[in-house]
Parts: sequence; C-alpha cells; structure tokens
Amino acid sequence: MADLSNLPIKTKQLAFVLWLHKIGYKGVIRPCGTFEFQCHIVNKRFPRNVKIVPNWGFNKPAKQLYAEFLEHLEAPE
Repeated sequence: MADLSNLPIKTKQLAFVLWLHKIGYKGVIRPCGTFEFQCHIVNKRFPRNVKIVPNWGFNKPAKQLYAEFLEHLEAPE
C-alpha cells in the first residue's frame, strides 16, 4: 500500500473535504468563499459549525477533524 501521509497538501485538502462528506457532513460554500459543514449527528465526535476559510484556515472543530483525518491517512490498512 502506498504511503498516503506524503501526499501533496492540495491533495490532502481535497481529500479532507471529501472525507467530511463521506462521514456525514453537508457542506455549503458561502459568498465570501468560506466552506461551512454541518452534521445531523450531535455529539463530541461530530462537532458542528466546521469552517474552512478561503486560505485554508480552520476553526477549532475543523482542526480537530483534520487531525483525525491525518491519523486515518497514516493508519495501516
């Protein structure tokens, strides 16, 4: 299996957005360019108000989910 932790940053960013969708988040792109994600599941593992600003800055919930996403990339199959 290929080492996915060494992917280019743009690929990781796109994969993160796709991963959010796969785990149940619904995304909206605001006119200002901010990505906002909401999940219908309410608990600590699925935080609400996940936001990614146009320069790929993350709010606190997005940082938590991105850290989890990176762990998934490094995990063996």
